[in-house]
Amino acid sequence: MNSYDFLNYLTVYLEGSEDGDTSTGFNLSATGFYTVVDIDGKQEPAIVTAGHFAEKTPLTRFTLHSNSEGEILTLPLIMNADWITSDGCDLAYCKLSDIEEEFKRIYGKKLFYTSISKENILSEREKQSIPVLSEVVTVGYPLRLYNTHNRYPLFFKGHLSTPPKDNYENKIGYVDMSANNGLSGSPILLNNSVPKLVGILTSAVCSGKNPTDNLYTYVDAQRLFEFNNKFVINIK
Repeated sequence: MNSYDFLNYLTVYLEGSEDGDTSTGFNLSATGFYTVVDIDGKQEPAIVTAGHFAEKTPLTRFTLHSNSEGEILTLPLIMNADWITSDGCDLAYCKLSDIEEEFKRIYGKKLFYTSISKENILSEREKQSIPVLSEVVTVGYPLRLYNTHNRYPLFFKGHLSTPPKDNYENKIGYVDMSANNGLSGSPILLNNSVPKLVGILTSAVCSGKNPTDNLYTYVDAQRLFEFNNKFVINIK
């Protein structure tokens, strides 16, 4: 699998309904991606997104993929996902096994996806050698846009505005990148042959009501290993 295909199946288009009523539509959108989080020293597969999206939506529509006889299918899954938010940063996760079970129950199929493993998350040691202005890429769904074939994400390129070893304000980093609403929760990856997760895109940098054109914050990827919450399964 080449890097383009890897990124195509890494992310999930997320839509949320604040009132939990599908008849009124899904008024929120974000990007999620497949990776691992650390709970009590144990790595758990999960879909991760921005906490400010997850905390507003009791009902989530996931756009997911399945491989059926060599054909990639794009299928929606609507569920009261049990999003677990971080106490200290703008991150949330949903346990992947919950989603897989519900997907199989409804469609009788397995999910098809790629994932960021712990080995592909930028370590504290590696951060020491990554310079400012290093080129990074992200993929996601800004303004509810996507590739109409299989709802693949859009691709973006930018640069680190702060070196990862010197991230500010409770491990928040800055990235110079073209982005917009709906990219919250997108993975920020070093643009090289081996995917390395630097962080998770969260929000535009604003001064009052005036956001900058291209400056965005991201949460340090190491925060994926600092969740204190235990799993509480609550699927309806």
